[in-house]
Amino acid sequence: NAESWGLSGNHPAFNMSFSRWHICCLLSLVLGVVSVDPVLLEQNSFNKLTTGQKHLLHWAFGSSTELVDQAVRLTPDRQSRRGWLWNLVPLEVSNWQVNFSFRVFGAGRSLFGDGFAMWYSRIPGVEGPVFGNMDKFNGLGIFFDTYKNTEVRTTHEFPYVSAMVNNGSLSFEHDMDGTHGGIGHGHVGCHAFFRSYGDDSRAHNVRVTYQEKRITLAIQLAHHGWRECFSMANITLPPSGHLGFSASTGHLTDNHDIMEVRTFSLSGTSPHSDTSSSGGMGHTKPGSSAEEQPPLFRHKTQDAEDTVTMKQLLAVLQEQGQRFQAEYIAQLREVESRVVQDFEDRIARLERGFLYKTESLKEDKTRLEQEVKSLSSRVSSWILPFALLVVVIGAVALWMQRKYTDLRKSHLL
Repeated sequence: NAESWGLSGNHPAFNMSFSRWHICCLLSLVLGVVSVDPVLLEQNSFNKLTTGQKHLLHWAFGSSTELVDQAVRLTPDRQSRRGWLWNLVPLEVSNWQVNFSFRVFGAGRSLFGDGFAMWYSRIPGVEGPVFGNMDKFNGLGIFFDTYKNTEVRTTHEFPYVSAMVNNGSLSFEHDMDGTHGGIGHGHVGCHAFFRSYGDDSRAHNVRVTYQEKRITLAIQLAHHGWRECFSMANITLPPSGHLGFSASTGHLTDNHDIMEVRTFSLSGTSPHSDTSSSGGMGHTKPGSSAEEQPPLFRHKTQDAEDTVTMKQLLAVLQEQGQRFQAEYIAQLREVESRVVQDFEDRIARLERGFLYKTESLKEDKTRLEQEVKSLSSRVSSWILPFALLVVVIGAVALWMQRKYTDLRKSHLL
């Protein structure tokens, strides 16, 4: 109390000290309310994978994505691959922070691509042309682009980190590297050489913060300190969205790995925490008549237009499955067409070879006939002189024989 500090109620310094003490207490209470410790959202996070791990709780992955040693590999170092990783639990806090580790590396020394993206989107899991995700998304996309398209006239270097906020109506211009339509009209971002060559697979860290409608991204390259990449105010995102990652390769390739994701609520509460008898914000009291929401898909009910419902998600997955089935059937038909075409080409080549041999034999036959005729004509041209010579020789021989006989009769021989 005041007396223990040597102050009495009628002391002139008592009232002053007492009022200052009250002010300090009030400031402490205010600061305690304003500065809220981040709360880890375990259902929106995952730690580094263990050896042999085959599943991720609360996360789904597909296409070319696979679980490798200590990482989720969105795409391997192969051509024409797409991969995606999506959180099945929506992020439903107004202020949040996502910290994740990643690595991008491959065998290409000077040519590599295309890059990967982090998403906060109302509709998850729809594969498409924007770094493996759908175009005209609704939410936030952060792009880690490793390849500069030749059509783009930019002053920044690559790899380049940029962002885009979309309400579902804008199209990402991939040939322009997203510079049209991005945050700050494509002028907000930073160059960060996070890509490694060969066996150099160092991991890097990224911190994305959305607080009071301001989006801030900081990056920490391996063996370096944190630095801010960009920060933009007055950014409005959907109140509920799914976190995700996707990547793609074309003619150029790279490994795109996500090592770890840790998501925090900066609002001082978690929408997925256990309910209490006092009934916190966004929770129901025990014994409440409200139906319990499913553990993996908790959606707000007060605003149907801004919430991804279970039926919508199932419809999207069903549509995607049908598209995958159609693409698979189309691929099978294409393979079948190529096999049939190859078989027909081989038959055509054999027919052409047979016709060529036949024509060659005909030409040989014609040539032989001409040679025989030529030889016959040459033979017929010397038969008559030879016959005359034989007749002459025969006549001379007969004459000489007769002469010889006459001489013997005349006893001259």
